[in-house]
Amino acid sequence: MALALLMGPITQHEQTVELYRQAAEQAGHDVAALPISINTHGYVGSTSQEARDTMYPYFAKGMMDNNHQRGRGMRLPRPAFDAQATPNAGLLVGSTQEVIDKLLTYHELYGLNRALIQTGFGGMPQKEHLATIERLGTEVAPVVRREASSKGTSAA
Repeated sequence: MALALLMGPITQHEQTVELYRQAAEQAGHDVAALPISINTHGYVGSTSQEARDTMYPYFAKGMMDNNHQRGRGMRLPRPAFDAQATPNAGLLVGSTQEVIDKLLTYHELYGLNRALIQTGFGGMPQKEHLATIERLGTEVAPVVRREASSKGTSAA
């Protein structure tokens, strides 16, 4: 199952995952073997503030450019973006440790074993895009994998 969480509370999909597991169990599937991924937007910065300051203008532009069903797009004020960057909300934006903590929270909530993180939304320049990819690969993923496996589960 691939969960998408653009914005909203981090717990938004708890009922959906529970129903998925119940249905799989009733159909005779091994619930522990069910793959679950989260798909969300994110940015890993050198600090929390740097991450938010870097991601916000591009993310806000992307929301305006890609939400035509709302007329001229979706305006996203900075306070609304910052609220979505908190530990209890959907965006994976912050320092390395904040992103690690949030991914581990997703893992604990949903049994997550994959995360797809959209990092270039809204036309983020290549330099920033590559910086977050490097942090994800060298600083975030190794810790998340190690922590998840120490709890007897796996995540990538």
